[in-house]
Amino acid sequence: MAAALRLGASQVDGVDIDPNSIKAASELLSKFDVGKNWSVHAASLFDLPARTYDIVYSWGVLHHTGAMWRALEHVTTFVRPGGLLAVAIYRRSPACGFWQKEKRLYSSAPPPVRLFIRSLYKAAYHRRRARTRIRRVPASVTSSVLRLPAMMRRAYLATLSSPIVLFVHPWEFVDLRREKLRWDCRFKTGDVALRCVREVLEGYAGRGARFVRMRELA
Repeated sequence: MAAALRLGASQVDGVDIDPNSIKAASELLSKFDVGKNWSVHAASLFDLPARTYDIVYSWGVLHHTGAMWRALEHVTTFVRPGGLLAVAIYRRSPACGFWQKEKRLYSSAPPPVRLFIRSLYKAAYHRRRARTRIRRVPASVTSSVLRLPAMMRRAYLATLSSPIVLFVHPWEFVDLRREKLRWDCRFKTGDVALRCVREVLEGYAGRGARFVRMRELA
């Protein structure tokens, strides 16, 4: 939302069913002083009043509604004629059934049990981390973000803070568009991917960014 406002959006509205997410969004938007042309609301997609926008963005959310196809159809009603709808949903995998049962078990458990489950995940993470001397330097974005349309890519990159770690797979520079792979693994691969990365690097260079070797961050 902050990126859209900084890029000149006249009004940005955010919606999430989780009040904690809304609280976090409100605090961050207030902290970064992006003006007052924004709003955030805790609500269900299906309860929103009718209104249309030039751009509607939903990334990794609609499949969590419990009525994905209905949500996909409904979200299109908020897009003005000629507007842009950007949506991402998870791909079905053999593990979906297991994860669905696990999520139902976790969400129905009492708070002490959920706290215990989270502590198991954290303990496992720290045990693995203690057994290695490898320094983890998290990437700021996944490689596929760099291959998004320029407008979306710039908006996303504008939200990142220094140091910015860009990550790309070498195979992305091979044209895989006709291969039988997941869509996100083959879209805009080959020369197009190389051009996208070049545009990103040239953009940072034009803003005076300093490029460093990975060992300087480790």
